[in-house]
Amino acid sequence: MENLFNTYKEIKLKGEIGILKRNNILNNSKKTYHIKGKLKYGKLIRDEFLNNASELIYHIEYFISYDNNYRYIKIKDEKESICYEKEELPYINIFEGNIVKLKTGGPKMEIIGFNKDYVECQWSDQFGVKSVSYPYYSLENASD
Repeated sequence: MENLFNTYKEIKLKGEIGILKRNNILNNSKKTYHIKGKLKYGKLIRDEFLNNASELIYHIEYFISYDNNYRYIKIKDEKESICYEKEELPYINIFEGNIVKLKTGGPKMEIIGFNKDYVECQWSDQFGVKSVSYPYYSLENASD
């Protein structure tokens, strides 16, 4: 199962691995879930696929964030007792030293570092130099 997201689409479209027992969208409205130990806001879908003998073959959890910038999928093969997981983060072409700004607006900032989920930014105003960490998906390159 090289690309789990494509595998999931094929499973749903072709029905090759079994019968969809339940397509359980947990609360059709978007809300906050614990995904891989972090709080994420979006929609979580849980599917179960059965074979013709009504035996559970696959259990699938699929999460997509409200802004479509994050996806997570877990496919559990019940027969083989194997669990496949993948999370997909958006690719943002920013590097240390780049000038960025918040997608919602605000001052131009210089990237001074990165940590797991955040980008360290620095800028100055009339009160001095400020430094704040922002989620990577909230930033965009600032064009002059």
